[in-house]
Amino acid sequence: MSKASRRGLLWGLVGATLTAPALHAQAGDFPNRPVRFIIPSAPGGSPDILTRLLTDRMAKSTGRQFLVDYRPGGGTAVASHYVARQPADGYTVYYTGPSFTVTPAVNRQFARSLDIRTAFDPVTLAAAAPFLLVVNPTMPVRSVPELVAWLRANPGVANYAANPGTTPHLLLEQLRQQLDLDFVAVSFGGEAEGLQAVATGRAQLMLAIIGPARPFIDAGTVRVLATIGSRRHPALPDVPTIPETGAAPEFKPADIWLGYVAPAGTPRDAVLWLQREIAHAVRHPDLRDVLVEKQGFEPVGSDPDSFRDAILRDLDRYTRIAQRSGLQMN
Repeated sequence: MSKASRRGLLWGLVGATLTAPALHAQAGDFPNRPVRFIIPSAPGGSPDILTRLLTDRMAKSTGRQFLVDYRPGGGTAVASHYVARQPADGYTVYYTGPSFTVTPAVNRQFARSLDIRTAFDPVTLAAAAPFLLVVNPTMPVRSVPELVAWLRANPGVANYAANPGTTPHLLLEQLRQQLDLDFVAVSFGGEAEGLQAVATGRAQLMLAIIGPARPFIDAGTVRVLATIGSRRHPALPDVPTIPETGAAPEFKPADIWLGYVAPAGTPRDAVLWLQREIAHAVRHPDLRDVLVEKQGFEPVGSDPDSFRDAILRDLDRYTRIAQRSGLQMN
């Protein structure tokens, strides 16, 4: 193994020590050696924590072995190219989050080098959560219609916290375009820094996931106006969806999802085995504290075809927003 490979490859073994020979997936005995789960970020983040909990639960329920392999760099570019080159034998699974469809939408160079529509076979959309539209509580608004009216009466005054080329950036840009509003994105770092900026008035609004936002909501340092998800969140049943507010009739709901894909051409039997076991694991109480209570995600465990539909839908949406905005992050 090269020095570069050693630097880029950190192994986390879940289950027994690796001893099985490297055999191709065959119907009836898959998997007969460890399955690698590729993470497009460094150890310690949410993708790592979720995947380790997931693979640990899968190891306990199936008696099979799973590895966690980290390929950070270039957003998701390094990991995506790496996974696309792996054998399509069922032994490589790739964690995908919001950047999976956003990166090709805002990065033409990446999109030209790798078509995610054909390079990967969807396995399952494991979990989903809505973004919340939150504002600084000193703003004189308590609903989305009031926010829209205030923004129109105060053009160019408001900032929203969002890193360039991220899902919140694209979705708020679409809302701005559809309603002909005048407010601008300001980067404050990660989601926690953005929430702190809204809480202290350095930004007026942002889109946030319920898990990180919940302490600010409970403390009253941010105010929730709506969820932009497809339905109300069980943890915030009194918070309406944007369509329910009637303030943005053209704005379609958007959920943030976490899922897994495999290299294109992976045997269908292997894909369905992985989908079934991931779906079983993601609904297990072992994952509830991290997935539901801390992050605000709801277990899904969709079938592969439904996940493909979600990928194509989001890729088309974000590409259209980026093109209309002239947003490129090459």
